[in-house]
Amino acid sequence: FNATFYTYPQMPEIMEYWRLYNDYQVEIGGDPQVGARLGDLLEETGYNDIQLRSGGFHLDSRQAEEKDKVFFYWKNLMSSGAPLLVEEGIVTPQQVLEMQLAMDKLRTMPESVFYYRFIQATALA
Repeated sequence: FNATFYTYPQMPEIMEYWRLYNDYQVEIGGDPQVGARLGDLLEETGYNDIQLRSGGFHLDSRQAEEKDKVFFYWKNLMSSGAPLLVEEGIVTPQQVLEMQLAMDKLRTMPESVFYYRFIQATALA
């Protein structure tokens, strides 16, 4: 559920990249917010015994080691789409680098916060 992605402090380099990343997902027919509708979509397509689980991260100075790992993971996750985004002219290599550097900066800031929620589902056909 991509709309829940949040960092403190907010870094324009990250948020702009994330916006472009999500806009491109919509442009090619995807839905970055599908998690919020997952239960209904499964039911509409004939699934039953639908179970949803909301999970995620709310990491701050109290979980410094885990926060560091999650920022590192998300930097790599967000970077994984970069070659196609650059190829399609959605972002520039400089924007990718700036996003990566901003994520690294957040990793080193004791006061930084990482927040993200996701939805997982199981169902029977």
